Amino acid sequence: MKKFLSLLMAVAMVMSLSAVAFAKGEEINAGVQEIGIDHALKYSADSNTMVPFVIEYGKAAYFPILGFDRNDYELDGSEAVLKEGAEMHLISRQEVVDGLKVKVDYEQGRELVESVAVVKKFVENLAFDGSIVDKRDAVPGYYYFIEFKIVPKDTTSDADIVATVELNKSKKGDDSIGTGSNKVDLNYKVKDMERDITINVNVESIPELEVINELAAAKNKIARVAFRINPDVGAHTHANITTGLAENKFGISIQDMDRVIDLALEMKNVKFVGLHFHIGSQILDMGDFVALCNRVNELQEKLFARQIIVEHINVGGGLGIDYAHPNRQPIPDFAEYFATYHKHLHLRPQQTLHFELGRAVVGQCGSLITKVTYVKQGTNKQFVIVDGGMTDLIRPALYQAYHKIENLTSEEPVETYDVVGPICESSDVFGKAIDLNKVHRGDLIALRSAGAYGRNL
Repeated sequence: MKKFLSLLMAVAMVMSLSAVAFAKGEEINAGVQEIGIDHALKYSADSNTMVPFVIEYGKAAYFPILGFDRNDYELDGSEAVLKEGAEMHLISRQEVVDGLKVKVDYEQGRELVESVAVVKKFVENLAFDGSIVDKRDAVPGYYYFIEFKIVPKDTTSDADIVATVELNKSKKGDDSIGTGSNKVDLNYKVKDMERDITINVNVESIPELEVINELAAAKNKIARVAFRINPDVGAHTHANITTGLAENKFGISIQDMDRVIDLALEMKNVKFVGLHFHIGSQILDMGDFVALCNRVNELQEKLFARQIIVEHINVGGGLGIDYAHPNRQPIPDFAEYFATYHKHLHLRPQQTLHFELGRAVVGQCGSLITKVTYVKQGTNKQFVIVDGGMTDLIRPALYQAYHKIENLTSEEPVETYDVVGPICESSDVFGKAIDLNKVHRGDLIALRSAGAYGRNL
C-alpha cells in the first residue's frame, strides 16, 4: 500500500489584517482584509476537484487562499467596514494575490517539502464549508492556492512536518496599501499506510454506530463508516429476500438519516464517508434498480443541502441469474444492469460507485453434486434420498427456491421424483415433482446454479 501525506488542522483561521485601500471619492479600491489559507478544503490536481485531503509522496498539496475582497466592504464615513454577513471565500482575482509573499517557518520536516508557491488552478467541483467559505465558491472556475510540492518517497516511514505559514501582502508605490501578515500553524504527518490500517464499516443502526465508535476509540483509530439506508423501495422477488422495504429489518430509515448523521458528526472516532443500499436479491426487473437510483438521487440532494458530499455510494447487489436455464444463460445481462445505473444514478464528481455482485458473478460457477443413497417408493410419490442436505444448500428449505436438478449418471426414460436430503426436517427438500432420468442407488445428482449460497462439491 502506498504511503500518503495527511493534513492535520491546527488553526483554520487567519490572524492579522492586511491592506485596505481607497481611491479618490467613495470607491473602495482593491485589497484584502484578512487573507489566509484554508484547511477545510483541499484541492486534487488529479481530478480538478475539492476533495478530502490525501496526497502521495512526489505530488503536491494545495491549500485554497481565502479572503475578503472589495465587494465585501462598504463605506462608513471615511472607513471601509465589512458588510453584514460577509464571509471569507476563495480568491479568484489576480490583483488580490499580486505582491503576495509566502514565508514558511519549519520546526521540523523541511526536507519533505520541495517548494512552496502561489498558483492558479481550475476547479471543476467545489465542496465548501459554509462557516468558512462563501457559497459563491461553488461555481467552477479558476482559484488561487498555496502549493506545497512534496519530495519523492524516501526511506521515512513516519515523519512530521510542522510549520507556520505567513502570508504578506503589499504593493510597492502605493502608500495607501499597507502590509500585514497572516499566520496559520500546519501539522502534517507522513504515514506508513501499511501499518496504519483503515477501518471501513457499513452501519445500519444507532446502537451499532455507538459500538463502532467505542471500539475505534479503544484502538485509537478513526472508523470510516457508511450508513445503510432503508430506501423503502420494493423489489420483484421472493418476500424472504426483499430487504429494502420499510417493514424490513435492514438499514436506517430515511426519516432518521439526519439524526444519525448529526450523531456521527459529534463522535470523535467515526467519520461519515458513504451511503449503502440493498433492496433485495434475485432481481430480474431493471425497473427495481431504476426506483433505487431515483431514491438515491433524492437523498443526495438532501445531503448536498447540508453541504455533505459522501465519498462513495454502495448500491448493493441483487442482480439475479437464470436458475431455470443455466446452460442457456450462464452470464447475466451485466451490460443492461450497469447501463441502468449509468443512465439513472447521478453521482457527484469524485464519488465512486460500489456494487455487490456476488450471486450474479459466481451463481452459475458451481453445482452441488450429491450421491443417491436410496430411491424410496411412497404412497403417492417416489423419493430420491441423497447424501447432501439443507446444510449444503439451504435456499430451497428457506423459501422453496428453485434449482435445476439433473441425473448425471442415467440416460433411461424420465420419471417423476421428490428429491430430498437425509436431515430429520420436513423442510429438507431440494425439489418436488422433478422429472429425472430413472434414478438408481449410487447415481450422481447435480443441483445446478449452486455457486452462491451453497457449498460446492
